[in-house]
Amino acid sequence: MNLASLSKYKITVIGDLMIDEYWSGQVNRISSEAPVPIIKIDENRYRVGGAGNVAMNLRALGVNARLVSCIGKDKESSIIKRLLKKNKVSTIFTFSKNKKIIKKLRILGNNQQILRADFEEDHKNYIVHKNQKIINCIKTSDVVIFSDYNKGSLSKIEEFIKLANKYKKIIIVDPKGNDFKKYKNATTLTPNLAEFTNIVGEAKNNNQIIKKGKKLIKELNLTSLIVTKGDKGMTIISKNKSLNLQSVTQEVYDVTGAGDTVIAAVSTFLAIGKDIFEAANFANKAASISVKKIGTSVVTIKELKKLA
Repeated sequence: MNLASLSKYKITVIGDLMIDEYWSGQVNRISSEAPVPIIKIDENRYRVGGAGNVAMNLRALGVNARLVSCIGKDKESSIIKRLLKKNKVSTIFTFSKNKKIIKKLRILGNNQQILRADFEEDHKNYIVHKNQKIINCIKTSDVVIFSDYNKGSLSKIEEFIKLANKYKKIIIVDPKGNDFKKYKNATTLTPNLAEFTNIVGEAKNNNQIIKKGKKLIKELNLTSLIVTKGDKGMTIISKNKSLNLQSVTQEVYDVTGAGDTVIAAVSTFLAIGKDIFEAANFANKAASISVKKIGTSVVTIKELKKLA
């Protein structure tokens, strides 16, 4: 595969946009006020999270990435717009001057996450409504990704899936929540094992994952399903075939954003005409790089070439 040729492919990401803020420093003692560590903060940094991290991963692979989401007029929204622009991610945003972007604040001591604080408003404040710009964006895409973090942006996802199907697009969904029926008629879903078993019930082994996965494919009229299993790899299921892939690495430092890397890699390979099994193999390699990094991150072409 010639990774340098990916710039001609257009992939649109629609979903929940967040900003990830990291405070990091060293822990040398325990507080006398309570049995908690004292961290001397020496670094503060921001990264694009949620659907934005999917788009950033696409750009790191060289794909023409477009992001559709909801954003505010606050300081953090300005930061995230700047980060996306710097990384050449095209955007279509709905705005509200009183709205604040969803934020996850993580505090790291000695490179270990000690605390996470989430800041978000009522989910109805983040709903993405269909408009002509979004319709045109979907119409001109090779693949449409729905990055659902269950924060409200995709409350009308059925409308968007119907629209993407109208234009015969490949539809990839990173799902969340207790109801997968809203994803009916998508091409592929990429749940992690916990999200999958929350819908289909307990699956004690790969054979049960495959059996229940095929049933879910039929119920939702999907083409395929990828169940990610952390350091156990992933299971890929289609109507007539299945494959279990072992994790490329057992060195897992941080799974934050690994699902974003997987869906970006899968979508990239599907966009160039590869099948779901080739796409998953590529994504498995990308995920093995992502989990070795601390915090929300992207996987670059250079890093993937080292694994080739």
